Amino acid sequence: MAVFDTCILVLLVWLCAVICWHPVQTLRVRSGDGLPVYTYTRDELLGLRLHATSKPYLDPELDATSVKTRKRGCRAGIKVKNRRRGYKPVLPSVIIGNVRSLCNKIDELSACVRYDRIYRQSSLMCFSESWLSEKIPESHVKINGFTLLRMDRDLSVTAKKQGGGVCTYVNERWCHPNHVTVKERVCDENIVLLVVSCRPYYLPREISHIIVTVVYIPPSANGKRAIETVSKVTHKLQSSSPDALFIITGDFNHCSLSSTLPSFRQMLKCPTRGKRIIDLFYTNIKDGFYSSTINILMVILITILCY
Repeated sequence: MAVFDTCILVLLVWLCAVICWHPVQTLRVRSGDGLPVYTYTRDELLGLRLHATSKPYLDPELDATSVKTRKRGCRAGIKVKNRRRGYKPVLPSVIIGNVRSLCNKIDELSACVRYDRIYRQSSLMCFSESWLSEKIPESHVKINGFTLLRMDRDLSVTAKKQGGGVCTYVNERWCHPNHVTVKERVCDENIVLLVVSCRPYYLPREISHIIVTVVYIPPSANGKRAIETVSKVTHKLQSSSPDALFIITGDFNHCSLSSTLPSFRQMLKCPTRGKRIIDLFYTNIKDGFYSSTINILMVILITILCY
């Protein structure tokens, strides 16, 4: 306190000296209260700053290199905006892929979900050719934080020993498990189909809920009948839920929905097997998604689609 009082006293003495050595230009008295008002010219005010007796004190430990500068502006872009939204995206981010036996990839997939933000924050993961059967319990292919819904190939109907099957993982931070329901299941020699309805925690006002259809059409299947099945199921759901967001994805091989569902847009533009685009991604929202390939799982090619 003694040092502070001394500094205040020195400052007052200095101000008195400045006022005494710099007379005022004019002196006038207010008509109301009678208090004097001192008026200085601009040159006199500028001249006061030249009478400083010492330089301002700077801490010697303060180095210019230690000062952290703040970058002006802000980062932009779709990925940055989605990262800030976390588990409440405007539209769901979807990872799709042809896994060819999910049991062989479940360890790597679980590790990616645990350590990779792209997998951990994805809303949906839809895989075709899961190669699951009733002999494989869900505990063997479960991923923490995700709800599994699967449609295995019925070997008695297809007369095949293995292969086929589809499954969907729904992020529990994006949608509560109680708000996930299975709308349709189809399995025959031409197609394996699973339809899942999700009502997540956040959705735009224009969208009531999300209906995801995962499809696997074998190379030897009758493409016309398989596409008719997909179109029939989709038209039925559109009649009951006209405000829903529809997503149709999976391994279509030689088939396409461009003729039967012309209002749906195919958003996947990057190759998914070699140089060909076999796994497709249809939606009823124009320009709502874009595709990008990730190769974290080396055995398969996974495509992530974000808004």
